[in-house]
Amino acid sequence: MKRSINIFFHNIRELKRNKKIIYRFRFLILSLFFLTIISFGLFSLIKSYASFQSNAKLSLDIQTAMYVVDVGEMSFNIDLDRIVPSEDPYIYTFSISNFDSEKRTDVDLEYTLSIQTTTNLPLKYRLYYDGYNLAEKGIITSSELRQDEDDSWYNYFNINQKYEFTYKENQTNIYYLVIDFPVNYKDTIEYSDAVENIQVIIDSKQIL
Repeated sequence: MKRSINIFFHNIRELKRNKKIIYRFRFLILSLFFLTIISFGLFSLIKSYASFQSNAKLSLDIQTAMYVVDVGEMSFNIDLDRIVPSEDPYIYTFSISNFDSEKRTDVDLEYTLSIQTTTNLPLKYRLYYDGYNLAEKGIITSSELRQDEDDSWYNYFNINQKYEFTYKENQTNIYYLVIDFPVNYKDTIEYSDAVENIQVIIDSKQIL
């Protein structure tokens, strides 16, 4: 009888011990499961962020839209906030249309482009029309250093090509300004706080 009671209590102790082992095993499995989910989520987040970082410089969304509906000259500035030396080029996309929300040009027009920049940063520029191939030179035909009446120096880039708009239908031309800031300047202190101003100039005339 006494032996049977001892066996009974022994079995109870073993059952409790086994339950503890089962609970610990379940807890371990659940912990590994949640750690896997969290790790995967963090990995995906880091991967997405890294992808954003590497592709942010190559965004091809139109950042400035200009409308040539009359004869004359207009311009806009390109903001290069926080540009840093990089192995990848910066691509700024802009469009020029012969219509806006209110009207379309009522005469045939032709326009030319030019680009004027300050000389604060050692940047290199290429301009492409209707798609781009970084292996090609682009449509900038020449450049020169100019000085204004305040004795400030500017880079002036010429584009000899003329672009035509008709009054008969809506038209839009898309351009890609590719800007290189060579990575070998990353440790150059003199450029750390420098800001570059880039101005795109559009001059339109009526086709007679």
